[in-house]
Amino acid sequence: AVKEVLDNALKGLVTSAFEFPLFSKVGVSIELLLNASPRRNAVGVIVGVVGISQDMTEKRKAMETEVNLRKATAANDAKSQFLANMSHEMRTPLNGVIGVNDMLLQTPLDEEQRELADLIKTSAGSLLSVINDILDLTRIESGKLELEYFDFDIRNTVEDALDSVIMKASSKGIEVICAVDTRVPVRVRGDGDRL
Repeated sequence: AVKEVLDNALKGLVTSAFEFPLFSKVGVSIELLLNASPRRNAVGVIVGVVGISQDMTEKRKAMETEVNLRKATAANDAKSQFLANMSHEMRTPLNGVIGVNDMLLQTPLDEEQRELADLIKTSAGSLLSVINDILDLTRIESGKLELEYFDFDIRNTVEDALDSVIMKASSKGIEVICAVDTRVPVRVRGDGDRL
């Protein structure tokens, strides 16, 4: 290919921006950009070739890095958009479950039924928190996450978190015990939903 460029220059043709790889003495690949044109004497007869080459290796690597970065950014944006869309799609039926369960809790229930309905409420709330965490992840990636600050009962938050796993642990014969140190204040300020 390089020979063809030089032969063409000897025939009077100019070649611009011909790229080709070379290998250095130590086997390192180098990308060269070659411009070749005929060299003429005073009367216009072609007597040789003027060739100018430029090492494009670093520029090529920078271009490839830029392309890869754009692809990675696009893939990350697509993932974030997918997670946000899926989270919103999951919230709609889950809010329906929570709403129906809340109506169920307002009806006369025996002790076992109330305990199961309360467990549904706690588990649905935990699932809603997971979905909200996924939405938070997309907000963090886009720099739009805002933490909330409000007073909440830390013991209730811990109990609610445990309620969502107690049934599964119990079905496997595992007893769940939690003790909150008495020095921990009852009311704390922070983002209890994300805790």
